[in-house]
Amino acid sequence: MCLGIGGCGKTTFVKQMKIIHGVSWDESEKERFVQLIRRNYLLVLGDILSAIQRLKLNLSEEGQKNADRIKELLKDRECSIKDNIAVLKSVWEDPTVQDLVTNHKEQINAPLISYFWEHVDRVMSDTYVPTEDDILRVRVRTAGAYSTTVYVKPEYFEFFDVGGQKPERSKWEKVLSTHKFSCVIFFVATDEWDVKDEEREFDATKLEMSKIIFTEVTQTEMIDASVPIILFLNRSDLLGERIKSASGFASFKEAYPEYAGEQKAEAVLGFIKDRFLEGVNRKKDGMKHYVTNALDKNSMTPVFNAVKTYILTSSLSSAGVDY
Repeated sequence: MCLGIGGCGKTTFVKQMKIIHGVSWDESEKERFVQLIRRNYLLVLGDILSAIQRLKLNLSEEGQKNADRIKELLKDRECSIKDNIAVLKSVWEDPTVQDLVTNHKEQINAPLISYFWEHVDRVMSDTYVPTEDDILRVRVRTAGAYSTTVYVKPEYFEFFDVGGQKPERSKWEKVLSTHKFSCVIFFVATDEWDVKDEEREFDATKLEMSKIIFTEVTQTEMIDASVPIILFLNRSDLLGERIKSASGFASFKEAYPEYAGEQKAEAVLGFIKDRFLEGVNRKKDGMKHYVTNALDKNSMTPVFNAVKTYILTSSLSSAGVDY
């Protein structure tokens, strides 16, 4: 079972498992991804405009005019993104928008949408077919719980991807109580130490909200003590990029003034790992953690192999069989 708050990489991980193990998407699924990817241009700009309004920032005169047009397009689920791409591009290139994206201030998945703007001509072409990288990067909010079965010789693995936004988290208990799981993987977006929680009910960052929820997951009686819980410290590539910069490291130090380590990704990840595992009350061998980048096929292959071995070992141990 894959758990974590919205945007932490659960769905990306499941898609990566399909790619690694040779599960392809059929033509109808690829066509659906075409529509989702193109609409992402509009939806993310909608998120950006909401952030600009909250922060009382100002667009250029042309940017504001096209922003008003985008607000109208957001009401039309059937609108053609291709026909309106010039309007979207004008707002994307506005200096205020670029400043917001660069500084990672609000609820926008800046690296992913930047990737799609780099490939906008390809995506908008009449002959466009999504690549594996495109499919991995498109953001789709998960509602409810979806299962994906992947054959990993010699066994089948079923992955449950459960929505991470607050309305979906209320359903976790039902899923946990009605399904039997051999493992729970909890995903954390490690680069979001200064991104405010999207529900905005608390003055907490997404990283801190993730820690709170992770602690609740490790303490719930809905997960048997014999079921391993694995912590994925995900989006480590984005964390590394931010920590390398003076502004990114200063932002981390502001969020965690008690941090006394070096300006190195490994040290920061170690600090975050310790914060998450602090006070976790599970048997010593019942908690593993991995530093991950769900977008990177080469790094995720050995991680999943290690997880697979750990699940098998834990299952046999629970059954009283030495492995």
